[in-house]
Amino acid sequence: MDIGWISVVVPFTSGYEPVWVGLGTVVFDLLIAVTATSVLRHSVPDQWWARIHSVSYVLWSAVAVHGSALGTGSGWALRAVSIACLVAGIGAVIFRPPSRQPDETLRHRIGEQPWR
Repeated sequence: MDIGWISVVVPFTSGYEPVWVGLGTVVFDLLIAVTATSVLRHSVPDQWWARIHSVSYVLWSAVAVHGSALGTGSGWALRAVSIACLVAGIGAVIFRPPSRQPDETLRHRIGEQPWR
């Protein structure tokens, strides 16, 4: 299915399944924002970085819904990948709170290290 390049970047402009393709576009745009702020980590204020990266949790469920809704061709394989992504996202949500580092000094020292 050809949806056109504009529909890859601008949400809800596709003539084919506009809601589900639009959801995929929103997820793609947010993924670009998360990736860009990761690359620019030391140039982005910490609060902005944290807020943008908290969106990653929402991305997991949106990707699973998008993949399930548009899964046609090899339905079982795409659905399996969607379910695996959803399970991984749920695992991340469960694992993340207990793994937080309460030591601000250590976090600051690690943040100052140069990235290679």
